[in-house]
Amino acid sequence: MSPRSIALVALLSVCVSACAESGESTPPPLAATPVNSASPVERVVQASAAVITPGLRLAQALDSSGVARLADGGQSIEVRIPECVEASRDECIGSASLTWSASPSAPAGSVQLASMRWSVRDSLFSGALAEGHGATGYSMISSDIEGDGVDEFLFLTGRDGGYGGPSYTIYRWAEEANAWAESTALSELTVGSTGVFSTDGKGGAAVWFADGCCRRIGERYAIHDGTPQLIERRTETLAEGQDTAVEVTTETFKDGQLIRSKVEMESREGGK
Repeated sequence: MSPRSIALVALLSVCVSACAESGESTPPPLAATPVNSASPVERVVQASAAVITPGLRLAQALDSSGVARLADGGQSIEVRIPECVEASRDECIGSASLTWSASPSAPAGSVQLASMRWSVRDSLFSGALAEGHGATGYSMISSDIEGDGVDEFLFLTGRDGGYGGPSYTIYRWAEEANAWAESTALSELTVGSTGVFSTDGKGGAAVWFADGCCRRIGERYAIHDGTPQLIERRTETLAEGQDTAVEVTTETFKDGQLIRSKVEMESREGGK
């Protein structure tokens, strides 16, 4: 069993009630350094409300035919979900057909999805998935994950993230095949995690998982040709009987296995 598989098995024992009470899909930070700090990968986010331009967001309802068209000067995207069944006040689910034109950051393409979740409030996020990006939950995400100048597309297709959070099917441009193709390995990084992974713009990614109320696990990856390679794992555990002391275990991936490199205690200021 791979290190990632072992981690995912452990994470299945999540404390659902803890997040249900707070109404959040992501648990609070366990260490003195908050989740949106520079650890484990330094990131910066740019975002505002608008159409398909880097770092921007869009809310778009489907029309009476189940069609939404998103466009700006560089790219247009058409979404067709003709039989979208309401799942909540803001979201519906159905089989989808998506087509997009070429842009400076992505070749033209199209995909068919057996099921997609469309949000009229959080429809599209386009830009860097930097720390604190806020893209988790958007129906579509367009971002250069691998740092090669070509955007990948993330489509909201499930609720297999941590605490029933969003999970995505990710498509990347496969240069050797001259076609868009699903990256199962990248998609799996959104399963069980507490949000869409963040990236550093150079092919590095960081993802967090939660294991109940008192432990969270951060993993750092290097991504090449759609394949994430685990580099480091950081496990933060709230010390028994303590509300401020956190045990931090750091492991590095070497020669096909995780090797414990450091165990230390950190203090969480003010018990927060």
